[in-house]
Amino acid sequence: MITRICEYLRDRRLSIAGRTDTAGFTLVEVVVALVIFIIVSSAVLAGLLQSFGLSRASREKQVAANLASQLLDTDRALADPSSIANSVTHTTVGTTHFTLVQSTTWQTQAGGDACNSVGGSSLNMYLRVGVEVTWDNMGAYAPVRADTLITPTVSTPDATKGNLAV
Repeated sequence: MITRICEYLRDRRLSIAGRTDTAGFTLVEVVVALVIFIIVSSAVLAGLLQSFGLSRASREKQVAANLASQLLDTDRALADPSSIANSVTHTTVGTTHFTLVQSTTWQTQAGGDACNSVGGSSLNMYLRVGVEVTWDNMGAYAPVRADTLITPTVSTPDATKGNLAV
């Protein structure tokens, strides 16, 4: 049924154009079909390339977040937080080079426990540890940043860091 309809439409088109042969396509029809194919193909290719780029960037951001989390977990596991220092670490995962910059600062909070404060001033000391991860070819993406606060344990008394042994 469909083939009969196609044949009828083709014969009608040919009779309107004044042609009687039904074999082949004209050069104009081939060129128009080729142009349409190229336009559609280039749009599909552009979409695929953008998708691959976004996938790679997402994967690199996830790896950077994992590296920052691992470094902070390592810092939290230390018995003496005063040994944590500012540092720059370079690592490669797959073919991507990552740079981890760790910064530390001691911070106080008023109104804390007087037994765990400097000179009874009711100030608790916390070590703020920040990690910023950058990588090669990150383009316009922002670096991955992670922060944590670490409280010194009582087992590491140090009056300059905010805790005293009682």
